[in-house]
Amino acid sequence: MNPHRVACVLVGAEVAALVAFFNYALVAQGIYFNMGEIGPHEEFVRYVEWNTCAREALLAVILLWFVAIARAIYDYARARKAVSAVEEYRQHPLVIVALLLPVACFVAAFILGLHLPRD
Repeated sequence: MNPHRVACVLVGAEVAALVAFFNYALVAQGIYFNMGEIGPHEEFVRYVEWNTCAREALLAVILLWFVAIARAIYDYARARKAVSAVEEYRQHPLVIVALLLPVACFVAAFILGLHLPRD
């Protein structure tokens, strides 16, 4: 498979997982803050469902990030065998995006105060 296509698919999968995480986490956070103290049973069940989906999306983001790290290591090892010194340290831009995208989104989530409360 073409390395450029693999990097595109990896970035697309990370973006989809991050969008799902932010969507689920924002809905779960809204339900968490709007739960009433008297009779919160139905709201609590909805909160647990959305929070579980957010945690699964977060796990998908982390797994995709490890795939991006493995891809960067593979590209680096392959580039070390190259003839020219310029090609040796050059990474594909989409691999760099795949490495930095989750970190940037988690920093943004921290700044926005988005967190997943413990159940």
